[in-house]
Amino acid sequence: MRIKIGLTLSGCRDLLFHVHEHRFTLPRLAELLRELELNFLGYILDHRVMTDYRQRFPDNPSATNLEHWHQFELENPRTFAGMYQFWVQSG
Repeated sequence: MRIKIGLTLSGCRDLLFHVHEHRFTLPRLAELLRELELNFLGYILDHRVMTDYRQRFPDNPSATNLEHWHQFELENPRTFAGMYQFWVQSG
């Protein structure tokens, strides 16, 4: 996974002064969300990716199954070329 660099002061700070970066897989992310009692609400992704996901996993129209997303990412490794951007909600 590569880091997406934003053209903001915040992005510059993160790039130049970030102390430690963590790399996550979707299974690890799902584990952390469970530990933190957070509900995965969905990704911020291009409409085409969501269309492809829903065609691949029609049983998950809300696109919130992280196991399915893990499989989708394995089949489409460029899906999250930058970073995971998503919404969560406290339990």
